[in-house]
Amino acid sequence: MMNKSKVGWLVASALAIGLAGCADDGKDGSGGAAGPEGPQGPDGNPGSPVATVADKLDFSILETGINDKGQLVATVKVTNEQGLAVIKMPDMYYVTGQMTAEGERGQRQMFERGNCNVDCLEEIGDGTYTLTAPGILADFEHYQAEAAKLFYVMDFKKGTGIEIPQLGSFNGTGGAAHYFMEDGSEVALQKAMVATESCHSCHTDIAHTHSMPAYTGVHFNDDLTSCLVCHADEGANSKGVISERIHRWHTGLPKGYVTPGYDCTACHVSEATEALPQGADWLATSTDDRACLSCHTESHQIDNCASCHDVASKHLSPLAAKEKARNSYSFKVVEASWTPTTDSRGLYAWVKDSDGKPAYFDKDGNPWVSDDKYYMRDNGEITRADHLYNTAEVRFTVEILDAEGKPVAEAPKSGDIFQHARVTLTYGMENDYVHLTRDAYIDHAENRPNGRLSRRGNHTVSFNYLGKTPVAEDKAKGLYTYVISGEFDRGESKVVGGDDYIIQSGGATGLVIPTGMEGQSALIATEAVMYYDPQTGAPTVGGDHVERQISHYTFFNQDGLLEQQDWRRQVVSNDNCASCHGERVYGYHGRRNDLEQQCQACHFPSNTEWDGVHMDNVFAPQDPVQDHISWNIYVHALHAQKREEQQADGVSWPGLADGSVAAGSKDAYRVFTYPARLSDCAQCHVAGSVRLDLVERISPVLTRKDYAMGDDFDPATPIPVYATSPASATCWSCHGGADKEGVKAHMELNGGVFELLLDDTNSTWDGDAIVDIAFPTREACSACHTPTKLEAAHAF
Repeated sequence: MMNKSKVGWLVASALAIGLAGCADDGKDGSGGAAGPEGPQGPDGNPGSPVATVADKLDFSILETGINDKGQLVATVKVTNEQGLAVIKMPDMYYVTGQMTAEGERGQRQMFERGNCNVDCLEEIGDGTYTLTAPGILADFEHYQAEAAKLFYVMDFKKGTGIEIPQLGSFNGTGGAAHYFMEDGSEVALQKAMVATESCHSCHTDIAHTHSMPAYTGVHFNDDLTSCLVCHADEGANSKGVISERIHRWHTGLPKGYVTPGYDCTACHVSEATEALPQGADWLATSTDDRACLSCHTESHQIDNCASCHDVASKHLSPLAAKEKARNSYSFKVVEASWTPTTDSRGLYAWVKDSDGKPAYFDKDGNPWVSDDKYYMRDNGEITRADHLYNTAEVRFTVEILDAEGKPVAEAPKSGDIFQHARVTLTYGMENDYVHLTRDAYIDHAENRPNGRLSRRGNHTVSFNYLGKTPVAEDKAKGLYTYVISGEFDRGESKVVGGDDYIIQSGGATGLVIPTGMEGQSALIATEAVMYYDPQTGAPTVGGDHVERQISHYTFFNQDGLLEQQDWRRQVVSNDNCASCHGERVYGYHGRRNDLEQQCQACHFPSNTEWDGVHMDNVFAPQDPVQDHISWNIYVHALHAQKREEQQADGVSWPGLADGSVAAGSKDAYRVFTYPARLSDCAQCHVAGSVRLDLVERISPVLTRKDYAMGDDFDPATPIPVYATSPASATCWSCHGGADKEGVKAHMELNGGVFELLLDDTNSTWDGDAIVDIAFPTREACSACHTPTKLEAAHAF
């Protein structure tokens, strides 16, 4: 009407002017004199500034409606992250649909989706556009006039992205959704049950989850709504609507390792909020049964599972009980110090028994106590005297409080509510700790090394004080003091192995202080496991259900506890790890759940022990550096799927039917897809922790290629030990691989050293402990890879 009205005014004016210019005789009259200049008109509106750069696009839907043809129409505003208008968009992706009018059980249904360009996208100006969806509502068979209509818009063009003049390419960085009723009434149901922020806990950017692990593109954008509107009834549901498929994906995760695999509240809320008004509907009797059936595949009644089953009692109560149990007691070391001593007995010597198999004796020739499972012999000849190590007698005091912070007036005792009460100690904080590096167990049934280090090599102290009498106590304060002997006491060791071999190991006493490292510090961390009632979380005396208490750590030296500013630097945080693994829930070895410092008590550079897969299958890693168990390598390679035991193809695994991890390895659960961008290191790391200049100063990574000790396991021919410079090893964990020789060459060109064979000319030893290594070159990675550059490349 506006155009028609404007055109009519122009025609009438032209006719009037034409008539006024004619003389009485019909001839044109003479021209009149020029009139005076008219007044100056008001200033026009200044043009709005427009975006010339953008990292992301922000969308907002200003208005929606239905035009005369029955098509859905939306007015959309597009800006950059600074709020400046984005103009000349050639494309805009859209999805339209409806929320069916079925009360609380309403479901999204899609009408259509696609890229809208010149045919249906009109630029109005100031970053505002009108998008008209081509489809006619009445032509959709499932159209319901009374249902809420949905319009979703975003900058998505699969594969290529949208090229915007002056701004470049964008592909799934922003979007907006709007629900409305045809009669203008308020929308009663939007089915808002899960927030995108809960997805960010693991995924960080859900636009990239579909294209993992290649990360070559995006799948819509970082907004859960973009998933919901497409993966709906009548839409892209060939693999199931979102409520079914997302449960199927997450419940397939290894239980106990990733929170969404067992904890519904990792994604869902248990009470509705303003942002999620239907957030707690999954607990109601109106819950979507397709979500239930994605896990519970056998059903007697498929229309309403919750009419019989109390969802909360199945999915919330057990978690609440575990959390209550986990926080029932607090164990903290409040005093610790050590006194130097020397072990008087040594570890043990290798001997051969009468049938040629190795046997274990202590240094004085006394046989270790054995039974039918030990495969140890009481006859033989000592072939080797042992090295006497400087050790430490450690005195520590643990404070035990209950859930209310009140002192526990009794020391932990056996046969009660605790399964374990231990402390873990490792010496040499300033060197990232130190292990003895030689000697391996023998699988006596097969007369071969099994890859597990003996207590000569794996000497991290794990001291169990459960049931022991404290040397001092203050029951009113819940303080109990214990002393760990400096002698190597096999009776206090932990037991490892299976039916073929059970060997006392772990060195529960006798913390080794290598010569030349006397002035350093040690880590001490608590471990406790409690029996509990799975319904209430209350402690029980014995039982089938156990839960780890929260582990705590501190550092100490010969004189006492260190001030916190003198602790080993923190690289990751328990809070960051909890975003995927749960709040102190993760505990691979059963008792330990501190990922900031406690894991490093065993997983450190000089521990040459193989991973469990290689030990169980009795063969060496193809790349002992990338498959090292040091935390700075292990965690990187594990999340990047770079470790050898994660490769389901191309590796021959002894003892497995088809040569794949998935065929039978106990570590098949490690084969997974990392849920976020691998370059997003802030997912785990704390700010300022990515410092190659500091990594270059830590201990070298020690490895072995073979555990056999010469012919017939002769101790006279020691196991070769190799060293790799620390920064190169750390970067190699993610950036390395069999096809990355160019990467290795770059590291070596800049001073990195890989697998240097150690001998008396380049290393200093104290028995089987390596105190110092002299590399032929010095790493200079940090000269180019500065913290600023690393933070930019790794998403800090």
